[in-house]
Amino acid sequence: TQGSLTSADYGITFVGADYVIATKPVKVSGVTAGNKEYDGTITADVSTTNAVFDGIIEGDKLTVSATGEFADANAGDGKIVNIGNLTLGGDSAANYEIAVSGNQETAKANITKKPVTVIPDEGISKVYGEDDPTFTYKAEGLLKGETLKGTLAREQGQSIGEYPYNIGTLDSVNSNYHVSLVENAGTFTITKAALTVKADAKTITYGDEAAALTY
Repeated sequence: TQGSLTSADYGITFVGADYVIATKPVKVSGVTAGNKEYDGTITADVSTTNAVFDGIIEGDKLTVSATGEFADANAGDGKIVNIGNLTLGGDSAANYEIAVSGNQETAKANITKKPVTVIPDEGISKVYGEDDPTFTYKAEGLLKGETLKGTLAREQGQSIGEYPYNIGTLDSVNSNYHVSLVENAGTFTITKAALTVKADAKTITYGDEAAALTY
């Protein structure tokens, strides 16, 4: 139909071609990451409920799914979560694609310390004057294959008696665990030392005053 040409002037042969409507790139943001308790893994839960799509046409409907991984597995606040595997969904998904660049790549979340309860072994004691033994214990709540650093301690004192346990360094040096002592944790006992008194031999002559008794 261009210009003034008509079919009377030409024998027209139609050669078809593809008319392509390309998918429209959208940039994704608004992804959030959830806090979790230390579990020894870098897996992170992410939420795309409030995701924002930059480039979407008004009236279209899109959703997105994603995965998340912490930069490392250790406990801490405000840790980086790397966002990946953005995948579009929703009624209009066939008309869009994830933009090559400009998408949200990270979020932040906390890994909280895992609670661990320490239960001192029963019957630990020493004899007065000896060095303290190692205070052994059981720990409930540790991840499989992990152990606590540091040492259990007791109330200070070296006289005979009962000395309550305290957490020592177990909580301060274990950054992935919140370590606490079990209620009614028992006590450490210092018992009396055995003392043998050996009398010195004495001899006096009959009628003399009694000699002082020494040992």
